[in-house]
Amino acid sequence: MGKDFRKKFIVLIAFAVAGMLFSTSAYGLSWLDPAWSYRSAVDIANPGQSDLNDYQVQIALDSSFPFSNANSDGSDIRVTAADGATRIPFWIETWSPATSQASIWIKVSDIPANGTTVFLYYGNPNPVDPSVESPPAGPFTKAPGNPIVPIGDPGNGQNLLAENIVYDSVTQHYWMVFSNYRGQGGVGLVWSDNPTDPTSWNWYGNVYNNPGSSTNGSFAPCLVNYNGTWYIFFSDWSGPFDNPHNIVVITATSITGPYSAETVVLSPTEPWETWRVDEPYVFQRDDGMWIMMYMGDSTGYNPTPTEQVGYAYANNILGPYTKYAGNPVLAPGSPGSFDAGTIADPWVMPCPGYYCWQGSYYIGYSASPTSNGPWQTAYATTSDWQTFIKHGILLPDSPSGWDAINSFRGAVYQIGDTYLLPYTGGQYEMGIATQPVIGASIINNPDAVFDFYDDFNGTALDTTKWAVADGSASQAVEAGGTLTLTATSASFVTIASLQSFGMNNIVEARAQHPQQGVLNMVAEVGLNADFGDMVRIADDYPPSLPTSTSTWNREAALSGQGDSNWNAMAEAADQQPHIFSIYRLSSDVAGFQIDENPVESVSTNVPTSTLPVFLMSYTEGANNQFIVDWVRVRKFVSPQPITILDSPNQITISPSTASISTGGTQSFDVRAFDQYSYNLGDVTALTTFTISPDGSCTGATCTASVAGAHTVTGKYSGITATASLQVSTATTNNPVPTTTSLSPSTAMPGGAGVALTVNGTSFVSNSVVQWNGSSRTTTYVSSTQLTAA
Repeated sequence: MGKDFRKKFIVLIAFAVAGMLFSTSAYGLSWLDPAWSYRSAVDIANPGQSDLNDYQVQIALDSSFPFSNANSDGSDIRVTAADGATRIPFWIETWSPATSQASIWIKVSDIPANGTTVFLYYGNPNPVDPSVESPPAGPFTKAPGNPIVPIGDPGNGQNLLAENIVYDSVTQHYWMVFSNYRGQGGVGLVWSDNPTDPTSWNWYGNVYNNPGSSTNGSFAPCLVNYNGTWYIFFSDWSGPFDNPHNIVVITATSITGPYSAETVVLSPTEPWETWRVDEPYVFQRDDGMWIMMYMGDSTGYNPTPTEQVGYAYANNILGPYTKYAGNPVLAPGSPGSFDAGTIADPWVMPCPGYYCWQGSYYIGYSASPTSNGPWQTAYATTSDWQTFIKHGILLPDSPSGWDAINSFRGAVYQIGDTYLLPYTGGQYEMGIATQPVIGASIINNPDAVFDFYDDFNGTALDTTKWAVADGSASQAVEAGGTLTLTATSASFVTIASLQSFGMNNIVEARAQHPQQGVLNMVAEVGLNADFGDMVRIADDYPPSLPTSTSTWNREAALSGQGDSNWNAMAEAADQQPHIFSIYRLSSDVAGFQIDENPVESVSTNVPTSTLPVFLMSYTEGANNQFIVDWVRVRKFVSPQPITILDSPNQITISPSTASISTGGTQSFDVRAFDQYSYNLGDVTALTTFTISPDGSCTGATCTASVAGAHTVTGKYSGITATASLQVSTATTNNPVPTTTSLSPSTAMPGGAGVALTVNGTSFVSNSVVQWNGSSRTTTYVSSTQLTAA
């Protein structure tokens, strides 16, 4: 099946839009690389007036873009942020210089409320790109050997919460600190020489038990090695449960202890943290300042916790720590968002201690739409420790297995060319996830742009993206650029994405149902948590809907509602390929669309939980196929950002002045520039030329037959420029005449007058015959004959 990449929910224009505000100060002075000759600015308006992060935007190019200055296949296209130098991910969806049309998707890390700018670079016949390290922003791959069952652990890996990893040069082991939730609990350690392998971890056991506590009094430890001393920061719960809880530190000269008594380093003092300060993560910032990220809670567990994240800073690792005045820096998101109910367990990837990506610190945290689990790992970034930008889920829960209900805690640690993220899953077991430091290319790569993408161009279902939730893998066949889900003999086959998505995302899929029109031979697409919370489009179902086999049908349903909320859509169902779009907005709105038809939306019974993408084929009889061309997930808000390609603001013609003789010719070149005088390239072939008051132009070459001052006018994309052409009268030099015969050839002196006939070549009308040095009256007969008397 050929790819059909039509778009929905996008307002795309390549001209000026009245009333939109743009941050013109964002236009950068830096140039990506001198090997690229041209760049075009693309303004991104944000009519929603709220900052957007890691947002996908489509750029539509038309005839206002100088395709002739780019490689014919678009292979020299590069995209940068507003500084003109920072590369950003992009994907060329379509590229057609012949029709002057192209579609490019980009991923912009930050679109402020007043908009931003990106740059398209082109004009490099042989582009070469440096190898670029990726930030620890995922996707992380969970190790197949999970969960960790430490060698020698009497508890078989149960009731342990993973925290951070540190290498010890003395023991030459990697050590991971954990919270021990067994019995009296405490702070414990495991070690490994191959930490990416879950089966390689060895049990060491507790290194600290809170004295005088009959229950676990030591929560959420953070392990730090500084100047030969080991520090473990944690939350002290040894006192009464309802009392305020402090963050304390213990120290030792050896990783395994013995550790000192507790010293309080941070106490709850602010309104947002009155019950507890908890879950510390301590590191030294690149300016030498010590930073303690921590979770604060003001309400406890009665009725629900209000967990948020802030930080404190100090000149010394042991303090005193001063709380940032702008705390909390990470607060709950809007209702229904991925972190609307829980923001906890912060950790930081130090910069530049391990890895610094464009000056940003990466901050992980536990997140949930509710105050309870399941918890996933999300992340945010900051470059100034004042503005913190949320980016979404970093490590999602698995669709099934031991970590299907939790994937949280831990902290990223870089080992060589691998990012290592220990995490806690299920009912508190530990696991390992990894990400390559040198990740997938951001150049013309849809996986780097979209939050989820699969074009099914492989030879088998990609099990790093999908799980077969119902049926068998043999019923999900990937071949020839499509995925075919075949349900047989009164059964169904369902696949679900390993990633789950919250509100403000849109699922788009191009697919067709060859057996459409038969009741209970069903194709479905959307978001579905094992037929609990659901937002979906289907055909030939449910039987209770009178138009079930003649229309596409939609449903938003909460867990337990089943098939009670189905409604027929306006579009007739058929067996042809269509693009199906399903989105959810944080105002509890679900939207449904078929191709470019009007969106249909509902605002009741809309689930706000994080949900995987699902594709399903169901039959109650003969084989039923659902053929899918591609699926993608991207961020979605309403109204959406608008892209505006900066059209040429001026053109120049060279030469600006020239001279020719009548009948001669002169050729011209034209270059276009935008309002900031950025060279958009040679547009001669796209320019229309005229000359006045006389003459004509063929392409870029002009001529005139009348002497005098002339004006040559070039017009490109509605913009004109002129050049002066001075035309002078042509001067013709006649060929030298020759004589071939003279009659008579002799004459007697003193005789009567002689009539002469001269034959030859190259005679002209004013030729004169001379006889004996004197001019004679000459008659021009032709260019080959003259007569004279």
